[in-house]
Amino acid sequence: MHTPLRVIQLVLSLVFGGTEKLVYDIVQRIDKLRVSPVICCFDKLGHFGEELQHHGYPIYLLNRKSGIDWGLVKRINGVIQQERIDVIHAHQYTPYFYGLMASLYSRLIQAEQKPRLIFTEHGRFYPDQRKIKRVLINPILSRFTDEIVTISESTKESLIKYENFPAHKIKVIYNGIDLKQFSHVGDPLTKKRELGLQPHYNVIGIVARLDPIKNHPILLQAFEQILQHLPETYLIIVGDGPEEERLRNIVQSRDLTDKVRFLGARSDISELLHVFDIFALSSFSEGTSVTLLEAMGAGLPIVATRVGGNPEVVREHETGFLVESNNAEEMANMLIKLLQDTKMRHKMGLAGKKWVEINFSLDLMVKAYTDLYFKVAR
Repeated sequence: MHTPLRVIQLVLSLVFGGTEKLVYDIVQRIDKLRVSPVICCFDKLGHFGEELQHHGYPIYLLNRKSGIDWGLVKRINGVIQQERIDVIHAHQYTPYFYGLMASLYSRLIQAEQKPRLIFTEHGRFYPDQRKIKRVLINPILSRFTDEIVTISESTKESLIKYENFPAHKIKVIYNGIDLKQFSHVGDPLTKKRELGLQPHYNVIGIVARLDPIKNHPILLQAFEQILQHLPETYLIIVGDGPEEERLRNIVQSRDLTDKVRFLGARSDISELLHVFDIFALSSFSEGTSVTLLEAMGAGLPIVATRVGGNPEVVREHETGFLVESNNAEEMANMLIKLLQDTKMRHKMGLAGKKWVEINFSLDLMVKAYTDLYFKVAR
């Protein structure tokens, strides 16, 4: 029997979030007879890190210092040598930079383990822009990188345009979700009562970190317009982040407190999605949103902004509607259209679930990464 490939996942942290959930799912689902996973967090373990630690996976917290922490390179290399790592899989640019430096350092000191390197870019900034340092350095860094992955064609185009990475070196592997998580959820009415919601009210939901890039204020504006037509409607906001206080202040100032619920970061997302009638996503920018895929996997129709990878996930007029970014009126109109048409909601929800099952399954994603690990390790 072959010894499993040793692959280290490099991440900033494993708090609640799309990138973090993806890393967690890869580690949990990958065939352990072929790949033996190790996890390395720079800043904090977070919910998913603690879960993986509880399940017995080797996980390291390296406590990155502010500024450029050259000592972190040595600490990463120490883990690489101790765990006999064959492949580094770095998620997002900062772990990529340090992972690359550690890979080069292992060669410089002629260490026993000289791992190959994969970099996955999960999303982009807003507004996206070229940074001269990166434009100059990235073509050089890419020469020492075995594979570069993006989670959507849109993100790939951004890496080429704004980061100056060579197009021939980038491939797309879409995020995937486990549809089995939706097969054993409880009664939505019971969950509604638990949340203190009127059972006959419609529910619009969003699951996203409370960050400026997610543009929750425009969704609140849209919701305010919706209530003028359909007052028996709730907006459920799941997630936490730096925008929470500002958003709560907006809700209070517009007298929406009775109709808007902030639930914070939750571990029962699959159950909450079954309480929603529609899933909304108001972001300025997205890669391939894990929560968007989960909402479709739960059979929900979608109203999302026409940004990033959203048009690659949502089939317009078939699984939901796409609206222009930062347009409260258009978002309100599409949400109202769905709220008033139960049959359309059901039809779009079923179509979305089938679309995700075929194109965005967790098994497809994990197989693609497994194949990539073995390709670079040859």
